[in-house]
Amino acid sequence: MNEQYIGIDFGASTARIILGTLKNKKVSYQEVHRFPTEGFFLFNTWRWNVFRFWEEVKVGLKKIANLQDLNLKGIGIDSWGVNLVYLTEDRELACQPFHYRDDLIKEGVQKKKELFDLKRVYEITGIQDLDLNALVHLSGILVKYPHILKRTKTICMIPDFFNYLLTGTLSTEYTNATTTELFDAHKKEFAEDLLKPFGISKDNFPELHFPGEKIGILTENVQKETGLSDIPIYAIASHDTGSAVIGVPMVRDKCAYLSSGTWSLMGVEIKEPVINETGRKLNLTNEGGAFNTIRYLKNIMGLWLLQRSKAIWDESALKQGGKLIGYGELSELAEKVESKRSVISVDDKRFFNPENMVKEIQEFCQETGQIVPKSPGEITRCIYDSLAIRYKEVLKLIEEGIGYKIETLHIVGGGSQDVLLNQLTANELGIDVYTGPIEAAAVGNIMVQAYANGSVSSLDEIRNIIRNSFKITKYAPK
Repeated sequence: MNEQYIGIDFGASTARIILGTLKNKKVSYQEVHRFPTEGFFLFNTWRWNVFRFWEEVKVGLKKIANLQDLNLKGIGIDSWGVNLVYLTEDRELACQPFHYRDDLIKEGVQKKKELFDLKRVYEITGIQDLDLNALVHLSGILVKYPHILKRTKTICMIPDFFNYLLTGTLSTEYTNATTTELFDAHKKEFAEDLLKPFGISKDNFPELHFPGEKIGILTENVQKETGLSDIPIYAIASHDTGSAVIGVPMVRDKCAYLSSGTWSLMGVEIKEPVINETGRKLNLTNEGGAFNTIRYLKNIMGLWLLQRSKAIWDESALKQGGKLIGYGELSELAEKVESKRSVISVDDKRFFNPENMVKEIQEFCQETGQIVPKSPGEITRCIYDSLAIRYKEVLKLIEEGIGYKIETLHIVGGGSQDVLLNQLTANELGIDVYTGPIEAAAVGNIMVQAYANGSVSSLDEIRNIIRNSFKITKYAPK
């Protein structure tokens, strides 16, 4: 057996077009194309330039079409969650999709409180109360841009929109839909009570597809433009965290995962949602997963803190004609800095989207009577120490929610490459930490396609293949 699958993996800062190969019960991948996915400003609002992304996707597909001896079996798309795409009756964009960090959340948070009983919202959805949720964005649009809702006929998620461009078929993928805070976790459908205040209903969302189901095939136009054939497009766990969790080679029951990237998402995989007052007060979330699983987790600000700090340093270096500093060098500098000399509350809302992340971190430390970090190494160490401390806090919250102790943690994603952060996490949690694979979302994407194609038969088989295909590194607490 030698099969190839195309994984299109949209991250909140970078997208990758991956060619995955399944051969002799091992999976491998190569990155064929990569492009940035930062938002852009349009009339003082922050948006996603989805048509630029679409052009980049086609560049990646063309590169794959030019490769030799391929046995292509499918295409799958994953991306961040929560973002809605609004389409008119003619299936045109009703507006350029808003970035989940756009300022409309300011009005949205207040309007959501006016429209809904937040306790009841959690009872229906099981989703943590976050400012970036689609329910908040819808509330903000109702206040600031009600005309968008008036001309909207169909609503889908980011991966659904790109599946539509590939196939001509509109669909709603289950795992991403569950992130919106609009989806009934019990009925597995959009909740009419939460949609009614916006003048919409579940009929405004396309047919629901679950991971492993076929959505359609490449349209003739896309085939001609890319050089590919009539390849099937599958619904995979299209929320990138959902795909990443499939890519975690977990072997024990009492283990947790950490998908480490722009966001850090820490949680456990369970069979049924845990929706109770304890979970609501702890602000824990129940997101749908592939293979009838639930991702019981919590969002943590993640490496966004370092990414935005690095952007400030890069801008300064470019102005002064200096050298740009890489993430590896930042980690090396951080290792030389004293531990916990400065610590921030990483989930403080002031770090959600500040104009200057470096300045915001320094002001927090000054206001709290700590040593103010100044150099890139000091600020990086502050971020790493603070993340490790927050990971420990969140793990305790999850343990309280599920009622048992976690014995191991698996870290996947881009952040799993940082040796210092991995070791600090193991030290702080006091448990063994395992890292890899790095591109877990892309690997999970590929393997669910293989399941859809009939090449693997279960989640256990998928994880056995992943475990035997990639290097897994252990970090013991020191």
